[in-house]
Amino acid sequence: MPDKQQRENFSYLYSFPQKKQNMRALKMLLVYLSISLLAACGGETSGDTVNGDDPNGSDTTGMTDTNVPSMELPASHDCTISNEVLDGNQLWVREANTLIAITADSTTFDDNFGASHRVLEIYNTETCEQVAREVLPVNVSPDFPYFLAEITYNNESDLVGIRGARTIYIYDVGNQRLLPPLEPQYLSARASEDAQSGNILRLEVWENYLIGFAEDEGTFAFDLDNADAPAAILPIAEFKTTETEYVPLFAFSSSDGKVQLTLPAYNRNTEEYSINALYPTPQDINTTIAANARNNRFIVLRKTDANRSAVAIDMLNRELLNLPADVATQPTQQVLQWARGRNQ
Repeated sequence: MPDKQQRENFSYLYSFPQKKQNMRALKMLLVYLSISLLAACGGETSGDTVNGDDPNGSDTTGMTDTNVPSMELPASHDCTISNEVLDGNQLWVREANTLIAITADSTTFDDNFGASHRVLEIYNTETCEQVAREVLPVNVSPDFPYFLAEITYNNESDLVGIRGARTIYIYDVGNQRLLPPLEPQYLSARASEDAQSGNILRLEVWENYLIGFAEDEGTFAFDLDNADAPAAILPIAEFKTTETEYVPLFAFSSSDGKVQLTLPAYNRNTEEYSINALYPTPQDINTTIAANARNNRFIVLRKTDANRSAVAIDMLNRELLNLPADVATQPTQQVLQWARGRNQ
């Protein structure tokens, strides 16, 4: 479950539509009015989804116990899973009374590799009855387990991510179905460095956005708003620093047509993933970049204001440059010249 800091960082990124006409959606709308798109994620294993309570304490004036029926959510469940489960590989979706687990049992045991953690089990936590079971295909090797997404934040979407070595699945809790597999997509072609290249190391689901990181290939993202046809979100620019290191610049759209620019980073030592939003809130920025200008250290965009003020980004250092007012109004080549020479 995301901690408070991760939820606050998340508020930089996404503004949610109201999808469910029920008490929860009405209450969450008060929270979502102040949310914008995704900022820094990292750290925890799967354990529970976030409920509909506002972590910062929203005003719920007008929503009293006298005029709105209260639905108490269970504090725990008594269900146990008999098969072998790795740490972090079970998730209780409390509001849906659903327990999701990835297990290994005798049907997937491999004589050469041993336990194979690729059995998806779904339980109703009101009765502890198993309501679904599906064996996921071997992904690269039988001893490569599937894992639930490290972070699942889904007050509205009820989508749970599952990562294999190279393949991603989404379980739709609300409709009790496993969606077709996805594979990471990138702005430019990737060349394998070794057998580990392409292994998915991190997966996070933030409502209708899925974001992950793969070894030697970098960050990938999907828009899950249409669960039947998830759309890959490609970065608007990508700076290749080494043969296996890429710095992508993403532009996540908000519901009002603005964009949040992000420079995601994954720390292999701490296994923490950071979205690195460049602004506190989404901005009016033209994100069109010529194809031949996408793989550069310095990227210049333009705001959509009357002056078409420049926005300069240092891809190598993953930072937004603070342009002097007289530089921000200059043509792009002059802005680039200033950016290249500022530390000389």
